[in-house]
Amino acid sequence: MKFKILIIIALVQFLDGSLYPFGLENGDKNSTNEQSLGPFQISLEFPFFNKSFSTYFINLNGLISFNNDTNNITYDRFPLKDLVCMAPFWSDISATNGGSIFYRQVTDSTTLNQIVADIKNSYESFVNFRPTWTLIVTWFEIADKSNEDLKNTFQAIITTNGRHSFAIFNYDELEWSKLGHANQHAQAGFNLGDGFTYFALNSSYTAQVTNIQSNSNVEKSGKWIFRIDDSLVEEGGCNTQGYVSLDPYYVYFIGGEDVQITGPCFDLKDTATILIESYQSIECKIIDENSCVFRTPLLKKIGRISVVLMIKDKKKFYANLYTRDQSVRPEISGLKPYYYRNRKSNQSMTINWAYGHATDIYVIRISDNGTEKKILKTYNHSQTAASFDHSDLFFDSNFNSVENNYLAVGVKKSKSQLENYLFIYNFIVLNENTNEKNNETSNSTCEEWALEQKDPSLYLQGLPPCWPRLPSFAPSSFGDFVQDKVCNPSNPDGCSFLHPGSQVCYTSRSSYFLNSKRSGQQCCYDSNRNLLVGPPSGGTLDLAHIDRPVDHFVEDVRPYYWCCILSNQCNLYYEKRPSDNGTRWTPPSPGGGSGDPHFTTFDGVEYTFNGFGEYTLFELIESNFSCQIRTSPFRLNDGSDSSGTVFTAIAIKGGSDTDLVQIELDSGNNLLIFINGILCQIDDGSMDLNNLLFIKNNDTSIELIYSIGINFQILLTPMKNAFLIFSSIESKFKGKTRGLLGNFNGDTKDDFILPNGQVLDLNSEKDKDIFEQFGQKWLTNVESSVFTYQKGYQHENFVDLNYKPKYIQDGLNFSNSSLEQIAKEKCGNNANCLYDISVTSEIEVGVLNLNFGEKLENFQKEILEISETTTSTSNGLLTNNLLTSTLNNCGTVYLSLKNQIFVLIKIFTIFYFYQIFNE
Repeated sequence: MKFKILIIIALVQFLDGSLYPFGLENGDKNSTNEQSLGPFQISLEFPFFNKSFSTYFINLNGLISFNNDTNNITYDRFPLKDLVCMAPFWSDISATNGGSIFYRQVTDSTTLNQIVADIKNSYESFVNFRPTWTLIVTWFEIADKSNEDLKNTFQAIITTNGRHSFAIFNYDELEWSKLGHANQHAQAGFNLGDGFTYFALNSSYTAQVTNIQSNSNVEKSGKWIFRIDDSLVEEGGCNTQGYVSLDPYYVYFIGGEDVQITGPCFDLKDTATILIESYQSIECKIIDENSCVFRTPLLKKIGRISVVLMIKDKKKFYANLYTRDQSVRPEISGLKPYYYRNRKSNQSMTINWAYGHATDIYVIRISDNGTEKKILKTYNHSQTAASFDHSDLFFDSNFNSVENNYLAVGVKKSKSQLENYLFIYNFIVLNENTNEKNNETSNSTCEEWALEQKDPSLYLQGLPPCWPRLPSFAPSSFGDFVQDKVCNPSNPDGCSFLHPGSQVCYTSRSSYFLNSKRSGQQCCYDSNRNLLVGPPSGGTLDLAHIDRPVDHFVEDVRPYYWCCILSNQCNLYYEKRPSDNGTRWTPPSPGGGSGDPHFTTFDGVEYTFNGFGEYTLFELIESNFSCQIRTSPFRLNDGSDSSGTVFTAIAIKGGSDTDLVQIELDSGNNLLIFINGILCQIDDGSMDLNNLLFIKNNDTSIELIYSIGINFQILLTPMKNAFLIFSSIESKFKGKTRGLLGNFNGDTKDDFILPNGQVLDLNSEKDKDIFEQFGQKWLTNVESSVFTYQKGYQHENFVDLNYKPKYIQDGLNFSNSSLEQIAKEKCGNNANCLYDISVTSEIEVGVLNLNFGEKLENFQKEILEISETTTSTSNGLLTNNLLTSTLNNCGTVYLSLKNQIFVLIKIFTIFYFYQIFNE
C-alpha cells in the first residue's frame, strides 16, 4: 500500500514537471516485475539508422529494442553487435527492489501537440512534422540493486511519420548509475547492432552520467532530443533563426486575442517584442522557456499579417498571422444589424451561439485608430447563451452618429487562461438625435459627403462585372464572387434591413486600385435570381474593399447609414456608389482534369494523359502565376501500382503578395495543406489568405478563389486516394496561358503547344502521341517546381521518366471477365469510363466520370432556360445583349446562343460535382 501511495503522489508532481503525462490515469499499461515486455507491433515501418523495423520490446534495464528481445543481452559498451536499441538509461536493474514501467502508444492530442512542439522547437526544418505513431515509456522510481533507497525516474519517447523519426529522453531524477557492485556505469544512446554504428551521450559509462538530468542538448534541463532515422543521429537544439509557430495563427481582425509563440528557447530574463507589419511594436510576454504570448491589436486588414519576433532586440524570428471577419453564416443569433441608442434601450434580449462554451461576452467599439472594449457578461462556468438589455450594447459616450461595433463571444483556455474569441458579430449603433428618418443633420451630412466623392465610373470599369443572373442553387461562391457577410440566406435580416427585396448579395474577391483606394464590387439578387440594380435593393460599389474592414466602414458603410437609413437620400448614395448592371459580363472559361486523368483545356479540347511526375497545369505568360500538379500511379487493393495515374497534389503560386497554396495526399491518404511552405491544420469553412479565399468542406472538397479572376475546385475521391481538379479563368486572360490546359484563345487547334511555343497537330484521341510528344514536355524540374517538399524528399522522388502507362488507343484489357462485365454494364460505350475501370479495377472511378456526364446532360435544360430568360428585363435592365456578345462569323443568333450555352455548361459543372460524389 505504501508503494501505491508513493506512485500517486509522484504522478501528480510530474504532470507539471519535465516528463510528459504518464500513469494509469493517462491510459498507460504498467509492469512491476517483468524484465522484458513484448513483442509489440508498430502500425507502420519505423525508420531507425536508415533501416526499418516493425516490432519493439521494452526492457526493465532501460532499453527499447527493435525486432529482438534483450532478456539474454549482457550489459556492455556501445557499439554492440546484434542489438538494435535505444537506451535512455541502460543499467543492470532488478525489479525486486521496487519501481514500475509505464508505457502506451500515444493518441491524445494534448500530449501529441506537446511532443510535436518540442520537436519543432528543436529542428527548424521540421516545422511541418506530424507523427503517425508515437510511444511513451516511463521508468518510474527504478531502484539501485545494492541500495533500494536510491531511485531513478526517466522517460523515452519515440515518434515517426513513417519517413522521419525522433527520440526524446526526459530525466526527472537520477540518483544512481553504478551496475550493482561492478565498476561499471550506465550509458545512454543508440545502437544499430552492426558492431560499429552507435551514438552515446557524453559522460556515458562514467559516474557523471547522472548529470544528464540537469544538462540538455535543447537548453531545457533534463530534456534531450534526437533525430534517429538517418545514418547518423542528429542532435536537437534551440531554433536560432527562421520561422516560429503561432497558436492560434488565425484570429479576428478586431484585436484582443492572445497568441502564443513557440520555436525559440527563451530565457525568463529576456525581453521579447513583436513587430506587426513592420510598424506596430508590442510586447510578447515570456511565460516559460518554450513560449511567449502577445495580445493582438486592431489589425486593419483581412488576410496575411507579417509578424517578426525579436528577443533582446537581436535575434529575429518570423511568422505569418492570418485575420478574419465574422462568418458568412452567423454563429451568433439574436442580434440585429443596427440599433438606435435612444430606442427601447431597456428592452431585454437574448443571444445564442452555434457551438462551444464561452466564459466572457464583450462589446468592442472600433474607431479609425483603435478599439474600446468592455465586458458585457462574465461567467464562472461556460455558457451557450446570454441575456441582457439593449442598453448594455452601448458605451457611455459616443463620438459619431454612426458607430462600428462588434459583439465577441470569448473563451479562456483552461490551463493557460489565454483568451480567444469563438465568434464575433458586427452591429451598428446609431446615436442621439438620429431618431428621425429625415432629420436635417443627417440630410446635410449625406450631401456634404456626396460633394467630396470622385466619379465612380472610373472604379467600376476596373472591377469585375456582376453576373446578370444567379445559378438556381445560389452557391456560396461563383466566378469571382463570394456570399456577402451581411446579406445572405443564412442572415435574412441583413437583406431586409439593408437591401430590402434582395435574397442574397455577393462581393468580389478581386479589387481595383485607383487614387490610393482599393475598391470592390457588390452584387445583389432577388428571389428569382435576377440581378438587382439601384436603390434600395441593388448592390453597390465598395470604394474600400471588404478585406479592409475599417476603411470599408468609413468609406462605404457609414455614408450608407447617413443617406439610406437616417435620411431619404439613398438615390444620392447610389449615385456615388452605383450598382453594376451586368452588361460587361463575359463568361469565364473552365479547364481541369478528372478520372485517370482526363483533361479538358480552357478551349474545350478533351484528352487523356497519364504521366508520372510533376507538371505545369497552366501558367500565365508574363506573370508569376503558376499552377502545377503531381500525378502518381493509382494504388491497387493489393498494394501494387496500376498502369494509370491520378492527381495526388496541386501547388499554386501567385505573385509575391499572394499566398502559395499546396494541397496533397500523402502515402497514407492523409490530406496535407501547406500555406507558404508551412503545414497547416485548417478547419472546415472559409479562410482569408492574401489575394485568395480558401474554402474547405469536410476533407471532401477545397475551393480556391483568387482575386485576379481564377478559381479552383479540388475534390477528393471517397477513399481520399486521388484528386479531381477543376479551374475557371476570366476571359481577360485569353492568349496568356500555356501548359497542359492549353492556349486559351477560343481556338481548339492550337492547344497542344509546347514550352518553346511550337504548336503540335495531334489527334486528341491518340493518347500515346499526346504522352510522348506533348504531356511529358510540360514536366517541371528542380528549378521550376513550386512544390514544398518535406524533409528527406525532393523533386526526383515524385518523377519516373521510365513509367509507361496503358494507352486507350491500344485497346482495353481488364484483369478478369467479371470486372469487364460489370464495367460494360455501368459504362455502356463511354470509353473514358471503361478505360478508368480497366486500369484501376475500381468501378467507382469510372462511374464517377459517367455520372458527371449524365449530370451535365440534365443540366443543359436549365442552362437553356437561363439563356432564354436573360432576354427579359430585370429591374429595368435589358440583358439580351449577353446572348449576342459572342457572335461569330456565321452571324446568327442561334449559333451565338449555342456557344453561350456551351460555355455556361462548363462553368456550372463545378457546382454540381460535389453532389455527384455524395449520391
